[in-house]
Amino acid sequence: MGKKRIHIVLFSIIFNLVHAQEKSVVFTDEWCTYKGFYDSQKYTEKQLKDTHELIKGVYFNYSEKREEMEKSYAEIKSKLANLSIVNESFFKSLLDSTHLYLDKTYEAKLIQLVAKDDPVVLLRIYQEDADIKLYSEALAEGKTKLLAAYEYLTKKQMEKNGYPERLWDNYQFNIAQVNKYELAFDYVLVYGWWNAVNHRLPHISYDGRQFAAFEKLFTKLETLDCDEP
Repeated sequence: MGKKRIHIVLFSIIFNLVHAQEKSVVFTDEWCTYKGFYDSQKYTEKQLKDTHELIKGVYFNYSEKREEMEKSYAEIKSKLANLSIVNESFFKSLLDSTHLYLDKTYEAKLIQLVAKDDPVVLLRIYQEDADIKLYSEALAEGKTKLLAAYEYLTKKQMEKNGYPERLWDNYQFNIAQVNKYELAFDYVLVYGWWNAVNHRLPHISYDGRQFAAFEKLFTKLETLDCDEP
């Protein structure tokens, strides 16, 4: 067999091997459907699909019923635990961050729910934050301290509101009612305590870096179709 023929045969074998290990997977995000070509020696289809699920983000559904909240949390935790993601540091870190965000959010929302019957539980978290401590203590103690926190919160909101007089009128109307403590409690819990706690939670910024890292896993990525924004 001549050298030229040997080279052709070797090229043909290598070409076939390369194409045999290249596979494709189709996936969809909020706007588009893609087809990605990848090296099957590096990743499996399940790993790529599970990694795509991870980068889309996990959103915890709040509920006013504890059983429903616990069920939602358990379902999301189970889903995350069963993901078989690509074994790269970026995605492993993202998975850890997702678990942390979910755990901390669930803890805070459960405390908020329980606080309606036992407001002392609000003193369990983020007491190093001055505003959270103020709201927590006011909600736990009630009465005069609660109304003072309600006034403090209203004035604080007025500083960044386009119609501050409307907030003040609403505050004055509520504290003139027979059920002023109940109204103050609900307002301070949601707009004071929860908003302050929410700023302390380890939110994940889905700013495009996740998809950019995912895109690098493919040798080629085609956009098959996109919905109009």
